[in-house]
Amino acid sequence: FDHSFACKNDSIYFQNNSTVPGPAIINQWLWAFGDGNSSLLENPAHLFTEANNYNVSLTATTDSGCTATGNMLVEVYPRPNANFNTDTICLGSVFSFIDLSSAPAGDSLISWLWNFGDGNYSSDQSPDYTYALPGNYSVCLKVEALNGCIDSIVKEFVVVDSYFAPQRILYARPLNNFILTDFDVSFDWSNTNRISQVRLQVSNEDDFSYIILDTLLDDTTLLWQFSSPGVYYYRFATYNICLDSSLSDIFS
Repeated sequence: FDHSFACKNDSIYFQNNSTVPGPAIINQWLWAFGDGNSSLLENPAHLFTEANNYNVSLTATTDSGCTATGNMLVEVYPRPNANFNTDTICLGSVFSFIDLSSAPAGDSLISWLWNFGDGNYSSDQSPDYTYALPGNYSVCLKVEALNGCIDSIVKEFVVVDSYFAPQRILYARPLNNFILTDFDVSFDWSNTNRISQVRLQVSNEDDFSYIILDTLLDDTTLLWQFSSPGVYYYRFATYNICLDSSLSDIFS
């Protein structure tokens, strides 16, 4: 007998190739799949739920009661695990789809196929993509491991043409009118789910006509060092996913 390529949790198809000299005919088949399951079909399909080596046997019986048994070691390979990031997407903005898939132990991923749900595809591992219309999209990622096994996952995305205004940062440290005794300072602030980006600006002018620090922040704390004594002002700009912005009060 033969069988199709074997991956965990995939249906594997077995092909009976048993023969007998005429006029006898084979009219019974007994398959034992090595995992406690069996079948009486001539050409069965079977799903193995664990990656392993299985001793599969086929016993063929003729109409006169004669039997013969054949055995084959079937290797069932582990599948990769497809996964990627999700978020609400703003219309016209570039969204970075990040592949979070994992390969089986000792293996590696060799191909990726993205279906963005709008008729467009990509074979990049982690593509950037911009949707042309708002709406709900089912995004599918299919990955293939070096061992030949494939896994896929579908996630729902919402593309919006507007979003909640970003919340202003109302509380930050150093507190307003705080006096520093050295040049080192720790800026701290609070974040919310409605903020996708935060920008910190520091100036020695209260109208921010001259900015000495302007940076996007990855955390809720930033350590920085002033170069000289003086009065300094700082503020935060917050952005939502559509890059609408709100400014905080000015702290000094």
